[in-house]
Amino acid sequence: MKTTLPLNLRLTRSPRLSQTFKRFNPRVARLNLSLSLSRFLFAALAATTYGGDAKVTLDSSNGSSAFIVRDSASNELARVQSDGKVGIGTNTPAASALLDLTSTSKGFLPPRLTAVQRAAIASPVEGLLVYQTDGTKGLYQYNGTSWAIIISSSPSYTTGINTNLGGYVFYVTPDGKHGLVSETVDQAASINWYNAPAIVSDTANHSTAGKNFTDWRVPTIYELGLMYVNRVAIAGFSEASDYWSDSQWDSLNAHWRYFGNGADAGGLMTRSCAVRSIRSF
Repeated sequence: MKTTLPLNLRLTRSPRLSQTFKRFNPRVARLNLSLSLSRFLFAALAATTYGGDAKVTLDSSNGSSAFIVRDSASNELARVQSDGKVGIGTNTPAASALLDLTSTSKGFLPPRLTAVQRAAIASPVEGLLVYQTDGTKGLYQYNGTSWAIIISSSPSYTTGINTNLGGYVFYVTPDGKHGLVSETVDQAASINWYNAPAIVSDTANHSTAGKNFTDWRVPTIYELGLMYVNRVAIAGFSEASDYWSDSQWDSLNAHWRYFGNGADAGGLMTRSCAVRSIRSF
């Protein structure tokens, strides 16, 4: 059964609710259905959003009821189903979604607030999302205790522990966008140069945060020098050990750095040294 409710509403920018209801077709009162106030408001919203020629159709032809908003050409624009699912741009909202927005030319625009406005939200519920328009711009989520940025439109990094990057950020480019991360644990205490890449690529040899990444590598001798300078902050190094770099002297010899004094040395690749991996971002 389909029942069409013409909504030829020419609403002002701030219509009175009572005036809105008076303009509904009288046949609404004769429907043998229990229509909730929320559905009336949905119909009024449709007329306001899509214009005076929008129509809301009550469709129960497939065994379940749905309020469907159609334009003047009867194209479906949105629907509210009896199971609570809402579809905009689709007539088949995904089974696992409460709200399904489908478009090939438009996006989803969340509430946009300044940092002050975001902080002023009273009793935010866990999971609340807003887009911050100033300061560190991006999409923020309230995690139950504080606001945390989950997508930044202009990420800027500093040195220090960053578990989202897998370890300790010991170098950042001048623009703050890229840099180098050191693992916080050694991947081996004693291994020859040839086997170092395989040890580094095995996630079993990494910290909890480091296991989330697969692009770890052996550092260059220069990068190893930066790690030595930051060795106390990075932590976990053995100052009595030599650490391999990936830099070769020749076909048989490679560079290592002694973490007792930072000296650059080297020798046969068959020699055993410790290894600590890094990754770029």
